[in-house]
Amino acid sequence: MKGGEAHNAIISGRLRAEQSAFGWGQGRPMKLDEDLKERIRRSYYLERKSIRQIAREEGYSRPTIEKAITNQSNNPYHVRRPKPSPIFGPYQPRVEALLLENDHLPRKQCYTVHRIFEVIRAEGYQESRIPASSICVRAQAYERDAAGVPSP
Repeated sequence: MKGGEAHNAIISGRLRAEQSAFGWGQGRPMKLDEDLKERIRRSYYLERKSIRQIAREEGYSRPTIEKAITNQSNNPYHVRRPKPSPIFGPYQPRVEALLLENDHLPRKQCYTVHRIFEVIRAEGYQESRIPASSICVRAQAYERDAAGVPSP
């Protein structure tokens, strides 16, 4: 190694040592789990610590600590308006009507996703089964939530 390269190696070694001593250069910290969020909230509300002090102690940024305190989710996503569905759209009311009809049928006679697909296919639907399946699954999940049954 030449003199300049040796000097650079020494400097980069020192930098790495300093970074690890301060906890820098180790990438993004893990996502906040519920225990950590609870510890942050306890520090803020009960121990009356400042957000800056909690951020320093826990090793997270102040905005992350604020999110934990206000209990905001990491990636909130909301559909602002329904997406157009030119192919499945005309058949959606029929699928919803069949799902409502399921409420009044005996258990063994209820429409399955495949049977609903066969009905709308007989009425002229020529595409895949996926849109019909997704609507049925969402409706079943909504019914489970309304009844208080945990999802599988």
